[in-house]
Amino acid sequence: PAAFWITRYASLDISCLLRDRRLSLTNISDMFGFSSLSHFSRYVQTNLGAKPSEMREYISVSLGKRYLNEKKSVFLVGI
Repeated sequence: PAAFWITRYASLDISCLLRDRRLSLTNISDMFGFSSLSHFSRYVQTNLGAKPSEMREYISVSLGKRYLNEKKSVFLVGI
């Protein structure tokens, strides 16, 4: 059904925006038209499985590890 796809794409967009630490959670919430930050937090927790701040931390840690692994690979290839 349409609701599934709307939720899926909104969740994907939110998770992408959470990567950008220049955007506050309030800004992201406003971009999607949530009436309050607490409603946005509940939506994210329900659909992504964690609070927005936890998701942001997880995403940044994951990207950092991936970056370090890529740097390590480039270094080892150069040897």
